[in-house]
Amino acid sequence: MELQPNRIYFPGNPYPKGHPIVEFLWAGRIEEDETCWFDFHLKTDDYYAEDKSNNIEEPPSDWEAKGAWKNYHTCTLSSVKWGEKKGVKIGDLTQKLDFDQVVQHELTADLLPLSGDWQYDKLETMNSGMILSPFFKG
Repeated sequence: MELQPNRIYFPGNPYPKGHPIVEFLWAGRIEEDETCWFDFHLKTDDYYAEDKSNNIEEPPSDWEAKGAWKNYHTCTLSSVKWGEKKGVKIGDLTQKLDFDQVVQHELTADLLPLSGDWQYDKLETMNSGMILSPFFKG
C-alpha cells in the first residue's frame, strides 16, 4: 500500500488506509542551553470518520477492534499541547544544522516515558510502530 500525504498510519489496526490529519504544526526553537529542537503537534480526525462498514466481527485483539479505536475517537501527538516541550532534539549551536541530514532520520512520534536524567544525545532511533506521512516521503 502506498502511503498518502496528510494521514497517519498505525500498522495492524483496523483502518489500513490511515487517518486524516486535521491539525499539524511544525516549529523550531532554541533553548537557553543552546540546543535546537523541533516541536510537532498533530491531531487526527475521528478514527472512524471514513469508515462506512457495518462489520461487527470480533477480531483477535483490541488493537484490531474497531470498537476499541472508536472509544478513543482521535489521536493527538504533541510536544507542545501539554506543556512538556520535549520535541525532537536536532543539535546545538556549536554545530551547523544540515537540514538534509535531519530529514533522512526516522523521527519517533511518541517516546516511551523516560527518566528525568535521560540523555537525548544517546537516542538514535526508537520505533513506536507509527508512521507519519504529512511531509516525509520514504
